[in-house]
Amino acid sequence: ERKREMSAEYARLLDQLAEVLCTSDDESSLGHVLDELETVSSENLKAVVTDALAHEALCYTLCIRMLGKPTIAGAVDDPVCAWLYALYRTESEVAKRFVLRFVPVLVWVYLYQLHNHNRVLCGAEAVLLCIYNTEVEYRERLDHSTTTTAITSADVSAIAAAEGSTAAAGTSATAGEQNSGIPSAAASSATGSTAGASAFADSLASHVYVSPTAHIFRPPPESAPSIFRPHPHRSSSRTLTASLLDQVEASQPVISAPLVALSKVTSSTRNLVLEIVLHKVTQAMVFLPSRALEAYCLVALRLLGCGYAFDLQLHEGFRRKFSFSTLKKDVSLPFTSNDLEALEERADKFSHGSIRITVGERVLQEVVSALGYCAYQDSLSALARQAIGLGYLRAQSQLLP
Repeated sequence: ERKREMSAEYARLLDQLAEVLCTSDDESSLGHVLDELETVSSENLKAVVTDALAHEALCYTLCIRMLGKPTIAGAVDDPVCAWLYALYRTESEVAKRFVLRFVPVLVWVYLYQLHNHNRVLCGAEAVLLCIYNTEVEYRERLDHSTTTTAITSADVSAIAAAEGSTAAAGTSATAGEQNSGIPSAAASSATGSTAGASAFADSLASHVYVSPTAHIFRPPPESAPSIFRPHPHRSSSRTLTASLLDQVEASQPVISAPLVALSKVTSSTRNLVLEIVLHKVTQAMVFLPSRALEAYCLVALRLLGCGYAFDLQLHEGFRRKFSFSTLKKDVSLPFTSNDLEALEERADKFSHGSIRITVGERVLQEVVSALGYCAYQDSLSALARQAIGLGYLRAQSQLLP
């Protein structure tokens, strides 16, 4: 009985929040509803956020409010941004997914205002910084909690014995290894000497280790050019030896540098923050509903094409075909209001501009990666492919590889 009463209370507050978002310009009334919802959430946050994530009317009105009231939504005193910030700082993964659902629209509003009106939305920026710094904290905990584990001599002895048994018939050590005194797996197994295998294990164990940091990548030795090593050191033997491991150790590529916590977003760190934030959205896509992915595709269409000649050529039917109001399809609104229609009209006008949105190459890669996932969803395939096409035209225009 208690659960049913609380569930009814959650539904009432979510319906009330959805109505206030689009019908009221009074931020105090919106803040009052959010405070009441936060009080109720303190008892069972997961249940409230789960209901909110499935409440399509609330999610739709929240997106339309961000687009239709860009100077209010995302401002420093915006109660919605403060609510999203508090939700993401909790330990609930469901709460984080709820916030990530609205991040693409928030990023678009933030970038549009920045480039078209030179206005920084401090509330939106605070939410983006929260997501970024939370990821920094997570990676630091991961690095500190995981220690570097060396491969033991016993493990390498087993590997050497297994490799040596197949190579004992005709494989021998190379001349360079014999001269340098570094034993190889084939040589130690061919002689059948236990001492030789042990010496090889001791030598190899000092060179091979497992790195716990996710941003370091150590590729194996290669005998042909690749994207990791265009000019590798060629070897006549493909046996894993200490000399080859020394070459790997000396030329390890770093995929990305360690992240540093930030207190504000500057022009030099903006692309990094956007890259990490959009990467978190891509990671959570499998848990997000189809309507959230559709909103991402609509944002990507505008982000990739805004201000380019190829986008202006498609502008005739663009506003009608790819309007954010299409997200309202099959959504049952718990209220009726003319204010919502006016908000939708302002949202569509806001979503089109002639100034290019400048972002880094890594940010564009994250957007295209997410669109690749959306392209495999039956209901979003055409929309995602349209956005990917604009990304291809933009890459050609910017001469991106």
